Amino acid sequence: MTTTTKPRGLPAKIVANHLRAVMRQGASYKDVEARTGISERTVRYVLSAPPERVVYRRTASRLMSLPLLPASRRMVSGAGTRRRIEALALLGWTRGEIADRAGLSKSTLRPVNMRRKVYASTASAVARVYDELRMTPRTGWQAERVIKLSRGLGYVPGWAWRQGDLDSELAQPDLKLIEDSAWRNAAKSRIYPI
Repeated sequence: MTTTTKPRGLPAKIVANHLRAVMRQGASYKDVEARTGISERTVRYVLSAPPERVVYRRTASRLMSLPLLPASRRMVSGAGTRRRIEALALLGWTRGEIADRAGLSKSTLRPVNMRRKVYASTASAVARVYDELRMTPRTGWQAERVIKLSRGLGYVPGWAWRQGDLDSELAQPDLKLIEDSAWRNAAKSRIYPI
């Protein structure tokens, strides 16, 4: 007569895949530790354990209980959002005006909030406003002030990025376009090359 033993837990591969999905959405080791009570060391071990290794049932259930965020609350790179805001600033649009049009609070678009990651909903709202305003320079004394400040900070116009590069963190603008005299003349006359 053979006896079957009850499995002690879940395969590490299943738990590690769930943890990686949670961490891709912006959770850190410390976040996981705070939300589950599982030490950072154990979390790191589960992520690096061989796939055939078993994670104890209690530990696995706590880690698997971490919810995946809905798409709007997922974190994405802030590079594209930051670049779009900077490009609009070169056209005279303030962060406050962009935030109002995007339905966001003004503090959401502060530079410190966009250094690394932003919520996907924020990124899509700013992209929508950018698509709406990217060919519409703003006029007035406030616009002139924003443009002057933006140039001083070295912001890059939206058209200096290759198609699809605006959201890529590693992408670089086409410096030939920026150094081109047409850009310098356009900056003085406020007629922007398309």
